[in-house]
Amino acid sequence: MITTINEFKKTLKIYEYKLGDRWSRDFDYDGMLKYAMSVDLNLKKLKKLNNSFEDVNYHDINRQLFKAIQYLENGNKRAALNALNAFKIDVEDEYKQNESKKLKHINEGQFSWFTQDTNQQIGSMPSNKILVYMYDNKGNVWKEEDYEGYGEFGGKDYYDLVAEMNGYTPDRQIGIQLAFYNIESKNEDGKVLFPALVTDPNYDISKHDFTVEPESDPNQSWYYDDEQCHMCGGYNTEDGICFDCEESQDNIYDFEDEDEDEDDYYENKINEEAGIPALPVNVYRSSMGDSTNNGLTSKKDNLMLVFDGVKSPFKTKEGEDYLVLDTVNVGGKTYTFAVPKSIKDSGKHSMFGGNFIYTSDSRFPFDNPIKVHDRVE
Repeated sequence: MITTINEFKKTLKIYEYKLGDRWSRDFDYDGMLKYAMSVDLNLKKLKKLNNSFEDVNYHDINRQLFKAIQYLENGNKRAALNALNAFKIDVEDEYKQNESKKLKHINEGQFSWFTQDTNQQIGSMPSNKILVYMYDNKGNVWKEEDYEGYGEFGGKDYYDLVAEMNGYTPDRQIGIQLAFYNIESKNEDGKVLFPALVTDPNYDISKHDFTVEPESDPNQSWYYDDEQCHMCGGYNTEDGICFDCEESQDNIYDFEDEDEDEDDYYENKINEEAGIPALPVNVYRSSMGDSTNNGLTSKKDNLMLVFDGVKSPFKTKEGEDYLVLDTVNVGGKTYTFAVPKSIKDSGKHSMFGGNFIYTSDSRFPFDNPIKVHDRVE
């Protein structure tokens, strides 16, 4: 049971997402989503990011990322850019809805909200700064003309005020706990109250619902405009070439304006270039070194697994080996393992080389990792 302010603060230890991270109890979901919104068209990075999304069961959001990887591996850079942009749009939608509400940004970086009367971004850059008033439920008001992105309005910290409005002494960490961890308010009705953020200097607080928190700004008070590169956020030259990543903006498809026919075109392209429905799985290698005799799992961190009844948007690629399931009867018991399709088709005898496959995807047909027989002598 948490009883002191120091104990509150101890609960706020943050684990920052690193590219390729697997699921853990302290997994930084918001960090992963934030990274995904800015990732560039780098195959190695995209594959590591794909591993993270799959491992935490973000399968639906990850569909466009997987398409981007497939296109890139097939040399179709334009289609890869299109799929990556679609992926980023899906990620941004998820990011806005994420229930954890970006706690990392509140403790370590810039953050902001939208005003509750005009739905304007409360920006921290010259191009998007606005005059903002912060009200509490008692009528006190703080005027801010130069918001810097760190939650302070007129010299008053937003989360200090959250703590005060809920019966605590001003303490930013307690305010954060109230906003993100649903600790109990000391108000008589037990409801958590939040400051009002508005543009009206004569705002009528008697009509305001202080139990409604201002909407968080996914851009963290930063300004973005249509002149920015869709891939890296840099600014374009006059001829439409980004200064930073040197990509032409003519090659980037605007998915916000896409119609059904164009969407079907890219879906059909995926089907043309892909093969059999399959489930992406992760390879787990022995710490004792490779015993596969240069088998498939010694070369790949991720593979596609094909089995009867698999329902997956992902497919095998032409010319690339994948895994299938096979069985053998040992001592009256049926033993199931995975084997590369090329080995199974060749009729060669394969053996277990020390490596396993597994995924946290609920479609994986086993509760535990299974062995891969990819050693051939």
